Amino acid sequence: MSAIDVQRIMFRAIDDPGYRRHLLADPDRALSGYQLAADEQANLKALTPDLFYRVVGGYVAHRLVPLRFGGRFVVRPPSPQCAAGPDDVPIILGPHWAFGNGSHATTESLRIALGECVRPGDAILDIGTGAGILAIAAARLGAASVLAVDNDAEAVDAARQNALLNGVAAVVRVESASLEYALQMITDGLTAGWDVVAVNINATVTLNMLKGGLRWTVRPGGTLIVSAIKSAEEVTAVDEGLRSAGLHVVDHRSKNGWLTVIARREEEAHVGNADAPDSPPSSASSPRSSPGPIR
Repeated sequence: MSAIDVQRIMFRAIDDPGYRRHLLADPDRALSGYQLAADEQANLKALTPDLFYRVVGGYVAHRLVPLRFGGRFVVRPPSPQCAAGPDDVPIILGPHWAFGNGSHATTESLRIALGECVRPGDAILDIGTGAGILAIAAARLGAASVLAVDNDAEAVDAARQNALLNGVAAVVRVESASLEYALQMITDGLTAGWDVVAVNINATVTLNMLKGGLRWTVRPGGTLIVSAIKSAEEVTAVDEGLRSAGLHVVDHRSKNGWLTVIARREEEAHVGNADAPDSPPSSASSPRSSPGPIR
């Protein structure tokens, strides 16, 4: 119950400048009436203005000011008082605690890569969708279908609501699942893969997914974009993992110290790497919900 009160306090502080000043200047009084654990009380009482904005920035900065998100995209809250300009492409995000509002360099870098790789009519897979911002951006770029998956229940709820807010729910399908779900769809003959696959989690997860058959989610000739890589050692490991999986690394991008890698699956059935599997692995674990038909 206390975690809910922490959210209430933080959102109240974001929306109400008076309460925010009150919380930072007199936390004992500002926190009165809320059910908080001792460590939660201590953390909230330790907030300074700088720490407050750093804490909320990666989640809800768009509620304080519209965020420019890779070119013409502007992330904003549902409020009409926060409208985008005439040449901007708005992405509306609701008040959810889910990663991905465009303020992080990895998300913006991947969005820019999507803009270069997504063509009208493409099928897109977004693994680790968070708030759904990349899935929504792909729909805005003309994708015919987007499958967005995440194994965090709050992220799934946020992404579904954000797809509705942006009027793209008919294009963006959000599932509580991960890589295994997509592989099961291929095994079941529901799809031959996706034209562009995006993974914005971290290098360790990406490497594990490559070993688990991530390559097979990419159609022959399609593109895999992986981000949230934070060191030269990690990018070397990811490059090696991509090549071992039979994917061709075509570009590296760097933004604020974070790296994004773009790779492609060649048109040929075999890429020439003896270690690359010849067919998608069978899913070792059941997906959280049964795959449905691809739009």
